[in-house]
Amino acid sequence: MDLVSAYKYYDLSGTARVDDKQRIAKEMTQEQIDEAIRQSKEWQKEHNVQVGGGFIRRAN
Repeated sequence: MDLVSAYKYYDLSGTARVDDKQRIAKEMTQEQIDEAIRQSKEWQKEHNVQVGGGFIRRAN
């Protein structure tokens, strides 16, 4: 798995994996981080969920 995908999935897990997300962010460019966040937001939109507070909830 590439760093962008890994960061995206850590982002989708909310605060549960924040340490892992911070660890791999040190190896990434800002552009890679921005792309991972964009992909995470797109996934949330496609699946009608919103990540927040360490859990996934249905978006309204």
